[in-house]
Amino acid sequence: SSPSATKRSSVVCRFCWQPLTYLAMVASLCPEIGTSTDNHRVLQTDSFLVNEAGDYDFTPDRAAQAKLRICQFIKDASDRGECRRIVAICGCPAVGKSAWLRGQATSSSDGTLFIEDLLYNPDKRAEFLENLRSLGVTLPVEAVAIERDYEVAMVSMQKRADGVQMPVAAMERYQRLYSRPSIREGFAKVSALSNNYNDATGKGGYSIIASEPLIEN
Repeated sequence: SSPSATKRSSVVCRFCWQPLTYLAMVASLCPEIGTSTDNHRVLQTDSFLVNEAGDYDFTPDRAAQAKLRICQFIKDASDRGECRRIVAICGCPAVGKSAWLRGQATSSSDGTLFIEDLLYNPDKRAEFLENLRSLGVTLPVEAVAIERDYEVAMVSMQKRADGVQMPVAAMERYQRLYSRPSIREGFAKVSALSNNYNDATGKGGYSIIASEPLIEN
C-alpha cells in the first residue's frame, strides 16, 4: 500500500479485475455473511482500505488496522478448518505479484490463503508474522518473493489501468529497501521468482531463481 496514493475511485479487485465496492469487498472476504470465498483466496491489504464510499482511502492507521484484520481473518478461517496453509507474497510495487497470484489462487484448492502485501523488508515481514503469532495462528507460513527489473517495473507502473501510479521517488525507495525473505525470518519455505514478462511483446513469464526448503523439526 502506498502513502502517496491516498484516494481513488472505481477500485477493482486485482485478483479477478472486477469493480470492487465496499460491500463487495466485505462480502468476498467474509463467508459468514453468506458469500463464497472460493474465487477470492487472496487477501489484499489494499482491499481492506476501500471505504464505505467505494474509494481507496490510505492512512498509516488504516493500513495498520487492515493488516490486523487480515490476520484475524486468517485466524478465523484456520479455526473453521478452512485454512491450512499461508503464502505471503513479497516484493516491490509493479513487479507482478497480482498477475502471479491470479494463476496460483485459481488453481489452488488445498486450503491455501495468499496474502498480498509489499512485505519488502525483514521488519515488515516480522510484523506480519508477529501479528499472526499474537492471535495464536500456528500454521506454517511460506514466502514467495517476486522480483523484476526495476526499469521494466517502472514502465508497467506507468501503464497501470486502475489509475494508481506511484511516484518515481516512492518506487526508488521501495527498490532501495527491498531484501529477499529467508527462512531465518521464521518462514517455513521461501521461493524467489523472477518476472521476465515483457509488456511490449507479451512474452516471458516467471522463473524460480532461488528457494529455501521446509524447516525440518
